[in-house]
Amino acid sequence: MMRFLLDTNVVSELARPVPNPLVRANIDRFAGDLALASVSLHEMLYGALRLPESRKRRAVFAGLDYTRATMQILPYDEGAAIWHARERSQQGQSWFNAC
Repeated sequence: MMRFLLDTNVVSELARPVPNPLVRANIDRFAGDLALASVSLHEMLYGALRLPESRKRRAVFAGLDYTRATMQILPYDEGAAIWHARERSQQGQSWFNAC
């Protein structure tokens, strides 16, 4: 059962050459409860593919491999896209007005 949907910036910490040990420890601790949106996976993979061959690129791909092995990747379907667009357009307004 997913309890936490991680944003790209949290997961991208795993792709750093020397990730923050507290981030890694919490991801390991809650591994069964974590998920990543497919859009975040896309963002990270796109960025990695654009990097020249380097230590950084290898670290990013290692982080992606770890992420894919330890987290559920959630699809970004039509319903999610519609909800996301409505939420973004209503930023700053109350939740009830956004529905």
